[in-house]
Formats: sequence, C-alpha cells, structure tokens
Amino acid sequence: MTPQRRAGLVCWILAATLATILGLRGFSLSFSLEREVWWLKASGYLALSSLFLSLSMTPALRFQQFLAMGGIPKASWLAFRRSFGITAAVFGTLHAALVWTTYLGGSWRVLFASAYLRAGLVSLVILLALAVTSFPRLTRRLRVGLWRELHRLSYVAALFLAQHLLLSPFAPKGRSLWLCVLLVVILSLRALPGRSPFRPKP
Repeated sequence: MTPQRRAGLVCWILAATLATILGLRGFSLSFSLEREVWWLKASGYLALSSLFLSLSMTPALRFQQFLAMGGIPKASWLAFRRSFGITAAVFGTLHAALVWTTYLGGSWRVLFASAYLRAGLVSLVILLALAVTSFPRLTRRLRVGLWRELHRLSYVAALFLAQHLLLSPFAPKGRSLWLCVLLVVILSLRALPGRSPFRPKP
C-alpha cells in the first residue's frame, strides 16, 4: 500500500470511528430534542476539526523540514491534507442536512435570515468545491487548470466557519473564542512567506 493510500485510510478510519461513537452517544439520550442538538453539535465540531487538521498539514510539514527530520513522507502529509479536507466537506454536508431537517424545518427564509447560517452555507459551498477538485481525474475532466489557486479559498472557508461558530446561539462562547484563536494561529502559520512544501520544484 502506498503512503498516500495508507494516510487516507487512517484518516477515514479515524473519522468513521469518531462519527460512530458520537452518533451512538446521541442515541443514548432520553429526549428527541437532546438527541437533535447533540447530533447538530457533534457533526459541526467534526467538520471544524477536520478542517483544522487539513489546514495544519502544511505547518506540520514545514516544522518537520525545519528540524531536518525524516519522519512522515511528504506524500503522506499531502494525503492527510487532502483526506481531512474531504472529510470536512462530508461532515459539513451531514451537519447542514441535520440543520435543514430539524432546526430549520426546510425553511429557506429562516436560513437566509440569520447571519451565522449564511456564513455556514458559504463555508460549506467552498468546502464542497474544494472536495470536488481534490480528485485529479475529475479535475482534468472538468478542465480546472487553476486548482492550486482555487484551494486557497480554504482560508475563506475557515473564516466563514469561524463567523458561523462565533455567532451560533448553540455554541459556548468561551470555547468558540478559543477555537477561533487556534484557527487564526493555524492560518497564520500556513500563510508564512516562502514556497509551499507541497509545490513541486521547478
């Protein structure tokens, strides 16, 4: 098994395991409203955590290179970044579906009336676009020539996700603030000047 496939498999097993544990935890709650709120929060935090991990791969590889360590091969870091990014889109879609069928009751009016819901929708659309362009064969068929530049929209998706989290009435404000600070740190490390370690040498 190649390092890319191994890294992707590890990511998906981890995501599936966490989703199963949290899903079963929701079933153990007594009241339907408790279960709905639990699943909404769990799916949202899984999407957020997956995006955090995806964005962290570039700083982590730079740190490994700075220490001149052998460590994890570059191909595996790239596979982790890609897999966690796709996982973020999957959990984001699950979160949106749960919100649509429970909290929103299928109402477009309520969706577009709330700033935090609009921010979440924009973030999800960007994540889905990035997930689609994460498959080389599909990218070639769609003739997406600027896919590297397109993936810089992950910064935009992260910022809209932070807005969604901070304005959400269901997210604890203290925890949300700390998560947003962590997100800013990750984005700052990822945006440091210098050549991306994932970009091939000319």
